[in-house]
Amino acid sequence: MAALEDTGSGDALGAGGGGRDIHCTGYSMGFGGRDLLKDAEVHVCMGRRYGLIGPNGYGKSTLLRRLALGQVPGVPEMVRIVYIDQEVPASDMSVLETVLRADAERTALLEEEERLQKLLDEAGEELDAREQERKRAAEEAAGGGKGKGGGGGGDGEEGEEEGTAVKGGT
Repeated sequence: MAALEDTGSGDALGAGGGGRDIHCTGYSMGFGGRDLLKDAEVHVCMGRRYGLIGPNGYGKSTLLRRLALGQVPGVPEMVRIVYIDQEVPASDMSVLETVLRADAERTALLEEEERLQKLLDEAGEELDAREQERKRAAEEAAGGGKGKGGGGGGDGEEGEEEGTAVKGGT
């Protein structure tokens, strides 16, 4: 069983982010029925660079993947780790796009933003259509007494002809 450790302000060399550092003691990890780490200590300080060295199959990638998935105790909530597979299928994406797409949380948020923007656009179009219909109805109501079949009321010749036509039809 792994135990958490809070060291406060980072390591003795002054590097580290205190509450953003990863500290876990007694960590064990296996894969395929084989122990890869047993009662290990994991200490990663913010701002430092690390390299994992070892033969293939000794758990380097598995450890990094589990850190990214939050499966290693001692990773503070405010720390976000992105893991990118060693081999990415060939595509037309740039390296930056590949790295950004590896961030599942970011990708999910961007998809949610796109979905919500689409809903907002649709709602805006519906409101625009309703506003156009309201304006048309208001113009018809305001201009209803003039022009076509409105029942006269004009002073010009056209109004008299319309008035006559209406009277004649009564």
